[in-house]
Amino acid sequence: MDWVALEAIGTTVAAFAAVAAIGWGVWEFRRRNIEDLDERVAELLGVTLTYELQKPRPSNAREAVGTFTYRFTVHNPGRLPITEVSAWMTYPGLVRRVHYDGTVDEASSTYEMNVASVAGHGQHTWRRELQVPVELWSEMRKTTARISFLAPDVGPYETTWPRVRTYPSKRLQERLQQSRPAVEAETSDIAGSSAQGASEHP
Repeated sequence: MDWVALEAIGTTVAAFAAVAAIGWGVWEFRRRNIEDLDERVAELLGVTLTYELQKPRPSNAREAVGTFTYRFTVHNPGRLPITEVSAWMTYPGLVRRVHYDGTVDEASSTYEMNVASVAGHGQHTWRRELQVPVELWSEMRKTTARISFLAPDVGPYETTWPRVRTYPSKRLQERLQQSRPAVEAETSDIAGSSAQGASEHP
């Protein structure tokens, strides 16, 4: 047996294995880096401002105005905190803010709210009373929101709701497409079971 030849073969195989391991490690590192970046982009795009009507008051018949109590909440789904947070609500017409002491602001279609920071996976809530003319009540669904903030790894960033642009992820779309046959098959099975049950129990 040629031990020298066997040793050379073993060395070659080990070298190929080492190269393959390095190549796989580089590929895995790049894949994880891309996924981490995609996840961070999703976190930044997910900074939102929601609002909830808490307490409507009867309209003022003489002035045709209703006073509504809203709760506005900015949500930070990311792992990192955001700072210098400003939120603007833009309404389809002129409304007035009612302060805690009863004073009323001049009519405006845009109101700004600010907070120094929102923790990662955190939120911050404001409570506001607004006087809304009756003719705007059915139009309030057209209200839009804009949020600006500083992220420690990105700097200044801004989101707008509802979105005027989308940022489709090719990988996410591919995964959704791959999962669709399974979902359709499951839905078909459920529909078939329901139809069979209906035929057995008129």
